Amino acid sequence: MFLKSKIPFIITLMLGIIIGFIISVAPDRFYLLSIESKISLGELSNILVTIILALIIPISINKWIDDNKSIKSLFSYEIDASLNSLKDIKDLIDICYDSGLAVQDGQKNKINFMFKVLDNRVAFMVERINSKYKQECQGVIADVNGKNNTYWVTVTNGELMTTGYIINSTFMRRHATAYVNLENALKRVKYELNEF
Repeated sequence: MFLKSKIPFIITLMLGIIIGFIISVAPDRFYLLSIESKISLGELSNILVTIILALIIPISINKWIDDNKSIKSLFSYEIDASLNSLKDIKDLIDICYDSGLAVQDGQKNKINFMFKVLDNRVAFMVERINSKYKQECQGVIADVNGKNNTYWVTVTNGELMTTGYIINSTFMRRHATAYVNLENALKRVKYELNEF
């Protein structure tokens, strides 16, 4: 791995040495070329500065690009984890609906626990994104927070948490709307981050 990252540098260095050698030998071999052999200290320092800048600038830009890619991939991972938590809640609600039976206390507790996991993931994601892209993502982050709250209220602040409730199609429509809105808001954050 270390050698692979140094190969372009080594090739550039070798080409520079070869070209320098050819230039130094060329006036002796080919009389049509005339190069003044006197080089002042200013010209030498100018050449050295140019070579150093030619090496430092691409390396710095490459590092900056790689750092941004790493940060974006971490944000993408956090968003994907939030989407997975969201899907887990939806899947459990689908199972409860498909069974046609009353939602059990254990299932309600699991839904509440899954919401806690989702809230923690979304809060962490929002905190990390705000630390890097607060101004750029302010609108979409506010949208995620609002949609997350709406989804939580839709699922846990209604009849689902009452004793003996059987999930019906009306609840499923409200749930599907809130679910898709939050899912789209999370995906929008991911797309916005890729723009930077």
